[in-house]
Amino acid sequence: MWTDRGKWKSATSKPLVIALVVVERVSAGSIAGNWTWQTGGQQHTASQQSDGSATALPT
Repeated sequence: MWTDRGKWKSATSKPLVIALVVVERVSAGSIAGNWTWQTGGQQHTASQQSDGSATALPT
C-alpha cells in the first residue's frame, strides 16, 4: 500500500478529506459534547453550536 501511495491517495483523496474533517470536528471539541448530543442533551448541543461542532452533525 505504501509503495502505491500516490495512486491510493489520488483515488481516495476526496473521501479521505471528508473523513479527516469529520474526525477533526469530533476530536477537536466534541467528544463530551457529541456524546451528550447523541444522548439527547439539548443544552450541550446548543453550547457546542457556538464552535460549529454540533451543527455539523445533523440529526
